Amino acid sequence: MHRREGDFANSKYWWRRVGSHPVVTQLVEQAPSVRCHFTDPFAFVDFVERTLGTGTANAELAQRVQQLEWQGLFAWCFERAIGK
Repeated sequence: MHRREGDFANSKYWWRRVGSHPVVTQLVEQAPSVRCHFTDPFAFVDFVERTLGTGTANAELAQRVQQLEWQGLFAWCFERAIGK
């Protein structure tokens, strides 16, 4: 959420707290489907920071990857909520 708000340092703080997470692995696998090479959340925070508000194709790309991220996170939370 902090990354979307433009608080990039705080976003990285929380990624350090999270550590390894299955959604990150999913993004590495799924991001190529939207033509993005996702390597890690810290590099992605930097990418979003560079492109936020530019109206460029890269800014659109960042939004598509963030959508994949949210979908993966909500699915992960849902699965935990129903006991999977």
